[in-house]
Amino acid sequence: MIVTVRAVAAVVVAAVWLHQGLWCKVLARAPAHDAIVAAVPGVGPARARRATAAIGVAETVLAAAVLSGRAGRRLAIAQTALLITMNAGGLLFARGRIAHVPRMLGRNAAFIATIWLAARRNRR
Repeated sequence: MIVTVRAVAAVVVAAVWLHQGLWCKVLARAPAHDAIVAAVPGVGPARARRATAAIGVAETVLAAAVLSGRAGRRLAIAQTALLITMNAGGLLFARGRIAHVPRMLGRNAAFIATIWLAARRNRR
């Protein structure tokens, strides 16, 4: 069995989505996520837990989609757009609640690169 770089990248991407979605947001193991979501206009503290959990469910579904190996490029576009949107929203509405902005941006840039690596088609 030959494990490709693309396959390893897909597992890494799925693991990140699963950790961020299921562990941090759905299971509420990272309360900072609720605080960031609460800062978004129209959400507020009363709705933050449900909104954060809903985002977590979507991220968990992304993990499964990445592992399925289907819709590589379209899925990479969707993931990239989602990350850019979430980063922009966090910076716009909750910058003071994000501990290390440069580190977050650097990690997400590396994550986007890994997403695109996972989306590449295998060439023989």
